[in-house]
Amino acid sequence: MADNPFTTIESRFDSLEQSIKDLQQSLQGRESSTSSKDIGGVEVATDETGLSSHSIYRLVSQRKIPHSKRLGRLYFSRKTLRQWIADGQRKTT
Repeated sequence: MADNPFTTIESRFDSLEQSIKDLQQSLQGRESSTSSKDIGGVEVATDETGLSSHSIYRLVSQRKIPHSKRLGRLYFSRKTLRQWIADGQRKTT
């Protein structure tokens, strides 16, 4: 006698469901580790803006992007960068 196809389908659904749960937990872990590092270097600015590091350095030299500099290092705040991006939104008609 052949295996019941519904048993096979149910088993595959259970496997997919577990994979989705594992993926959700993994993504939640990333979000919490990302949000815990609110201030950082150029990598924070590139992550928040989607711009290249070269573009970030150019904007810093032109003083067009919010940043801090201490002991020769650049620092960016995720919150400040998000606000900077939001402030640049153009109104729609």
